[in-house]
Amino acid sequence: MWNQFADLCRSLFKVKLIGALFFLGKKLSSRLLDDLILELRANLGATIVVVTHELASIFTIANNSVFLDAESRTQIATGDPHDMLAHSTDPRVRKFLTRGQEGGDSAGSHE
Repeated sequence: MWNQFADLCRSLFKVKLIGALFFLGKKLSSRLLDDLILELRANLGATIVVVTHELASIFTIANNSVFLDAESRTQIATGDPHDMLAHSTDPRVRKFLTRGQEGGDSAGSHE
């Protein structure tokens, strides 16, 4: 029972910590924030959920991603963004990951 309580407390702390980081993120560069997320994930063993359209961050920090279609309001793809860039046949996913330019710089650049 106490182990479950301790796990819950650690989880809540991690969620609040990440929320605070994103609040501060407006003052941090995207690259610094990405590096911080990677370090926290590695050191805490945490699963971190990020909602973003920033391709540079997606390709830097994501090892799994979900793509939602606004029109159908459904999930259209899931997986490692690097694998999806290389293998997806869904034109909506390819358009997003390449910024609409096949063969272009998909990851973009950090601030």
